[in-house]
Amino acid sequence: MPSTRRTLLAGAAAALAGCVSGRRDPGTNDDTPAPTTTEPPDDATLDFGETATVGDLSVQPTDATVQHSYVALVYPDFADVVTADGGQFLFLTVDVGGTADAPAPSDFRVATDGASYEGRNRGESGYPYRDGAAYTRDGKHGWILYDVPSPVESERVSLELDVGEDETATWRLPDDVVARLRGPPPSFEVRDFSAPDSVRPDEPIEVSATVANVGEGPGTFRGSLNQEGDALYGADPFSFDLEAGAEREWTGTVTTHQRSDLDSQLTVRLRFRSAGGDADRDVVVRPPGTTTG
Repeated sequence: MPSTRRTLLAGAAAALAGCVSGRRDPGTNDDTPAPTTTEPPDDATLDFGETATVGDLSVQPTDATVQHSYVALVYPDFADVVTADGGQFLFLTVDVGGTADAPAPSDFRVATDGASYEGRNRGESGYPYRDGAAYTRDGKHGWILYDVPSPVESERVSLELDVGEDETATWRLPDDVVARLRGPPPSFEVRDFSAPDSVRPDEPIEVSATVANVGEGPGTFRGSLNQEGDALYGADPFSFDLEAGAEREWTGTVTTHQRSDLDSQLTVRLRFRSAGGDADRDVVVRPPGTTTG
C-alpha cells in the first residue's frame, strides 16, 4: 500500500486514534502484564463459543488465534514486526452484550496449570495490524491479546472471567488451539536480503529475501517492506507459512518512484522488518542520461 505520507496519514488517522506508537520491543515492555501464580483451573463448564450470563451481561468468546509474531503499525506509513522473545501470543475475540458496565480486557484471564495471564488491548510496539478492532469496555467486542509461554506446559487452558462475587464464567479453549499452544515453536532466519544499488526512473525496484524456519515447529513468517525518502512513503506487510526446516525466497516490487518527469536524483530507503531479522537498503533513482550502478 505505498503512497505519500500525507495520504496515508489522512487515511489512517481514525483507525489509529488512541493507539500507542513506538519502536520494536520484543516482549520486554513494562506495560506487558506479568503472569500471576494461581491454583490449577477447575474443570471449565462451558465450551468455547458458548454464551454465558455473568451478572447482567451476556459474554461469548468467538475466536482464538495463536501467533509467534504480529505486524504492528508504529506509524501509519511504517510497520514493524513484534516477536514474543521466547513466548507466543494468543488473540481471543469476545462479544459482550447487555447494558451493564462491561469488564476490562484485564478481567479476561487465560489460565493454565499454575499460572494466569491478563489480557490487554494494546500492542507492545504500535497497534497490531489485524482484522477487527481491539476489545474495549465501550465497544464491548473485539480481540484481546495475551502473552503466554512457548510452549505452554499445561494440558488445561481456559478463559476465565470474574466480574464480582459469584459472577464468573469459564470456557475451555478449543483442542486445536491448546495443541498449538503446547506445540514446538518456529524460529525464523533471514539469510539474505537483496536490492539493487540504483535503478532508472522507469524501472521497478526488485527486492528479495531468503527465509528459513530453523525451529522445531511450523509457523507464519511475517514481514513488512517499508519505503521512505523524497516524499515516497509506504508500508507493505506480508506473511506466509513455513514448515520446520523449510526455506523460501520472498520477492517484492517497489514502484512508487517510477515517473517520467524525474530531473534529479532521488533515494528510496527500504526498511525491511521481519520476524527473522531486519535489513536496510538505499536505492538511488537516477534521472535520464545517467548510468545505473
